[in-house]
Amino acid sequence: PAADGLALAGAVGVRLGPDGVVVHHLLVRRAAGPRQCDGHLAWRNGRARGAAIFGWARRGAGPAEQPADLRLPPGTALAVGTDRDTCLFLEMHLEVPTGWTGTIEPDLLLWPAALGSESPVQVTVAEIAATSFDPLPPGAADVTVRVHCSVRRNVVILAVRNHGHSAAAFYETRHFNASRALMEVIGPFAMAQGGPQVFEPLEGRVALLAGDSIELACHYNTSDRTEPTVLGPNPAHEEMCNQYFVLKPASDASSLSCSTAGHTMVEVAQSLT
Repeated sequence: PAADGLALAGAVGVRLGPDGVVVHHLLVRRAAGPRQCDGHLAWRNGRARGAAIFGWARRGAGPAEQPADLRLPPGTALAVGTDRDTCLFLEMHLEVPTGWTGTIEPDLLLWPAALGSESPVQVTVAEIAATSFDPLPPGAADVTVRVHCSVRRNVVILAVRNHGHSAAAFYETRHFNASRALMEVIGPFAMAQGGPQVFEPLEGRVALLAGDSIELACHYNTSDRTEPTVLGPNPAHEEMCNQYFVLKPASDASSLSCSTAGHTMVEVAQSLT
């Protein structure tokens, strides 16, 4: 990046093999420093280095002729940072059919945004994710996992992306002020099965103030399952509860502090058994 920073306004294109291979996650990660940016050290102990600064999920990449766009709100650019040793990694999680063999050749295509007197507004991405939750009971029409986060600095939410698997029904987020009064409900967002899970701009402006809190509620329908559903990456019988915000103004510091380990609640609203 240049001394005054780097922001991205471009797109990511992915060239895949034959039909049947699905992009489960497509993430752009940012790291800094020679050791962090060593490609051989990009993964360590099964975990990726660097923070996810943007991403798509569940068919969000699109076919080769329709590459995944950054889908940023108009007039904005994704802030990368000012460190000259900054590097970016493209991380792909794939759903591959049993017995499939072939070649996958991802392309990372990035267009820097012009930073000048008429620069776009730089934005960052914040993640809310349940790092643990109790097994979701089978045979329930509505099981809810809740994740609570506190707001560390004043920000405005411009766009939202949600991630879940086949049991995910809808997500919604409640915004509370410092006195725990409900300010607004963001959503609900229907989790269409098989559809792309990409960032979608919010119709209205959602301003969060330092000291406010938000609560993500991930609703699942397990009525057709006979075994408990647990946290995990397998879309067939595991689930995830993730939400991502595009925020302005941009900041290298975390905007949200989420208590997900040990504070996630599972509620059964209605049982069919």
